[in-house]
Parts: sequence; C-alpha cells; structure tokens
Amino acid sequence: MTSVPQVFRSGAVLARAAGTDVHLLTVEVWDKRVVVRMAGAVNDAIRADLAGYEARMAAWHERRRAGSDEWPPKMPGELIFQELTVRLTDDLGTEFKWSSGLAGGSGTEMLCEWSFESAMPVAASALTVAVTSTDGTESSCMVGP
Repeated sequence: MTSVPQVFRSGAVLARAAGTDVHLLTVEVWDKRVVVRMAGAVNDAIRADLAGYEARMAAWHERRRAGSDEWPPKMPGELIFQELTVRLTDDLGTEFKWSSGLAGGSGTEMLCEWSFESAMPVAASALTVAVTSTDGTESSCMVGP
C-alpha cells in the first residue's frame, strides 16, 4: 500500500448517542492501521448543547485565568465517544486492536475517530464496523472495495 489510504464511505446511521444519530462516515485503511470516523448529526438539541458548551468554555477560561486547575468541560462529541464501543473485523477473521481515538475539536465538535492496529490483509474483501451503545444496543455496517 502507498502512503495514501484506501477509503470506504458509508453514511449509515450506526447508533444513537448523546441525543443524536451517529453516522459512519469513513473507514480508512492505512499500511498498519485502520481508522473509523463517525459523526453525530447536528439537530436542534445538539445546537443548543454546542451553544451551552461555548458558554461553559468561556466560563472555564475565566476560572483558569483566576488560577483554577480544573479540567475543561467536555465537548458534545466526547459524550458520543464515551457512549460507544467500536469493534472492527474483516471477512478473514483478522484481529484489529483498538489503539487510540479522539473526539471533537473546534469546528468538528461532533466528529469521533477510532484507530485500530493491524493492516487489512490484501486477501480481505470486507470490513465490518460493529458498535455497542451504553444501553446495550448493537449495530454493524460492512464496507469494502
């Protein structure tokens, strides 16, 4: 494989978390890892939560300037990340180990990413992303060439 990943798109709703539908955006196959990207849909409740988050951040910055050592408030996307367990398999039974992830960021507050160690074998023809929510709800989506 080259330094450019193979990217599979979906758009399927895989879960409901933090008050919104969570869509599988892409699965990126790199040389030694696979990255799963999902995003929560921005609805009226999320817009209100994002506005509240901005207010909470402004208040937190003021407290920091005054000497507080408290952690910043959680972004709405972090709640999605915390509420979902994501697993990755392929049609050959490859073991993909979750290695890292991230959620949120300025302008990408509802974006979440899960990175898995292991390359997708050349002989594999499909990847399955499986999601379990904190309420026990499970769903999955198969992607591939």
